[in-house]
Amino acid sequence: MIEAYYNYYTKNEYEMVYDAVKKANNGSVVISADMLNNKYHDMRSGSSNLERIYSELKAGNPVLVYRVNCSGHSDHWSVIVSYEGSTSTLQESGFMVYNTQTSWTYSVQNLTEWKHSGTIKHLKVRGTGIIGGSKVITLGCDDELKKEYYSGTCHFSAHRNDSDSNHHLQWFIDDVAISQFQMADKDGWFSIDIDTTKYSNGSHKLSVEYCNTQSKWTDSATITIKNNADTTKPTIKNAKITNLSPTGYTVECEVTDNVGVAKVVFPTWTEKYGQDDLDRNWSWNAAATSIKGNIYYFNVKITDHNNESGLYNTHIYAYDAAGNYVIKGMTAIVPLYISQISLSRTSAEMKVGEQVTISATITPSDATDKTIIWSSSDTKVATVDTAGKVTAIGEGSAVITAKAKDAGGKSATCSIKVVKQDSVVKGDLTGDGEVAMVDVVKVARAVGGYITLTPEEVAAADVTGDGEVAMGDVVKIARYVGGYIDSL
Repeated sequence: MIEAYYNYYTKNEYEMVYDAVKKANNGSVVISADMLNNKYHDMRSGSSNLERIYSELKAGNPVLVYRVNCSGHSDHWSVIVSYEGSTSTLQESGFMVYNTQTSWTYSVQNLTEWKHSGTIKHLKVRGTGIIGGSKVITLGCDDELKKEYYSGTCHFSAHRNDSDSNHHLQWFIDDVAISQFQMADKDGWFSIDIDTTKYSNGSHKLSVEYCNTQSKWTDSATITIKNNADTTKPTIKNAKITNLSPTGYTVECEVTDNVGVAKVVFPTWTEKYGQDDLDRNWSWNAAATSIKGNIYYFNVKITDHNNESGLYNTHIYAYDAAGNYVIKGMTAIVPLYISQISLSRTSAEMKVGEQVTISATITPSDATDKTIIWSSSDTKVATVDTAGKVTAIGEGSAVITAKAKDAGGKSATCSIKVVKQDSVVKGDLTGDGEVAMVDVVKVARAVGGYITLTPEEVAAADVTGDGEVAMGDVVKIARYVGGYIDSL
């Protein structure tokens, strides 16, 4: 509770009352006899506590603080105080001190119209629990409250300066509520868009009440509303995304208005975790990075968005001086490039006709474009397909390269050496130096899929020279063994 006392010759007595009330957590005051048709309640020495005083004040009953036997001034009363805040954490903004006369003798009689506020004379207000002398709630920011006048739809904000996330806030114009209760965002900000066309031209009081079930704090400002005939919205055209890279991008657009462009802002957020990275103060922090004539530019940096890649959203808000505005949405995919490629082998020696497959592993695994492009430095020595399968064609050396398709262009290589195939006797799969029925059987089993031939056996079995082992090779070798043909 705040005690307000007469700051004159009874000052010391009423300071004693203040001290008594301040210490009354476990009882040193009591609210007793009703006075003046039950409109007032007096407080005398007794065994109550501040909760009783608070309940009377909350009910709208002014409390008269009465000091008994104070240096002969037993009939003196302190000032009326009304409080709607917490009984444990006292806040200055929770109190209202009402009009009194300068003379204590007639002060009680002159409180009949106690709700009338007026000039307080010879009074001093004492209080406890004020947070560091600073505001608990602050209305607006510099550019929001510096405008000469407001028209159309205007954005306002308020910021809480305490750490209690359970408090809520309500907006008022001319002391009439214009919003439901709001909760602050994670950074302590509240905001509202006000359609000024609903109000008459001239000065209006814009205020906020920030409170919980026990405490209440306020802040206010005077705004001048001046709605006019200009209802034409600005125009946004030629909007585009440029300079797209893993570090961000640039939004570029042309903005014009029939009277003049007042402001262009570019609130931006990613899709990864909703709008957790959206700057809550975007209405002034997300202004254009640069302006060239009617062209507005805004640089988006991933460092401002948790270093996230993927889908980004940028909305362009263009305002004119009359408060008219237009919005255009833009999206961009910020790429995550491949930073490293690792190959399953970095070198290999092959014989003509052999094949080997090289596998590639990329880092990071969630790169936007995972495509790898394979190539050979000499296709007369070795070729490679899109899956990394290398075929030895002729003797010599070649370098197989795996390169990222994205603009990062990371790559890795494998050195290939191709040597000539060992001398092969056509039809001699067993390697015993002659072609016999056992070779016919082995080729037939290979064609039937029962066995797999080595590269050397394939070279010996392909007697038709068509590059594959098939039934034609079985027949030809069998005819040779049977003496029907002289050579293979």
